Amino acid sequence: QGNYALGEAAVNGQVATAKELLDAGADPNAKGEYGRTPLWRAAFNSHGDVMKVLLEHGADPRIAAQSQLPEELASGAAKTVLAAWDVSKTDGLKKKQQQRTDDVIAARTKEAEETKAKHEAGVAQALDVLKAAQREHRAASQELEQRIVELDMANQERGDGA
Repeated sequence: QGNYALGEAAVNGQVATAKELLDAGADPNAKGEYGRTPLWRAAFNSHGDVMKVLLEHGADPRIAAQSQLPEELASGAAKTVLAAWDVSKTDGLKKKQQQRTDDVIAARTKEAEETKAKHEAGVAQALDVLKAAQREHRAASQELEQRIVELDMANQERGDGA
C-alpha cells in the first residue's frame, strides 16, 4: 500500500482538495502506507482545519497507526479539534457512508443486470432468426431434393418409352 490523494492532501493541510476528494467519494478511513489514515496523517502535522473536514466526513479518530491514535499525535488547535469532536457522530457518519456505498453498489448491480438482460434478449432473438433460417434452408433443401427425384423419374420414363 502506498500513499493516495486524500492522505497526501491531509498531510499537506490542503483543506479544499481534501473536501473535494471526500465529496467525490474518497474513503476518509482508507489506510495508506504503514496503516495511516488521512486523519492520522493530518494529526501528525497538526492540520486541525483538515482534521475537522475529515471528521465531518466520517473519519474515525479511534483508528490507530503505528500504535498511536490521532489525538496522541496532534498538538495545539488540532488537538482541540479532536477533543471537541463527539465520537458518536462518527458512527452515524460511517453508517451514512456505508449506505451511500451500498446504494452505489446496488445501482451498478441493477445496471449490470439490465445490460445482461438486454444482451441475453439480443442473443435469444438472434437464435430465433438463426433457427428460422435453418428451417427455411431445410425446407428448400427438401424441395430441391424432391425436384431432383422428379426430374430423374421423368428422365427415366422418357428413356424407357423410347
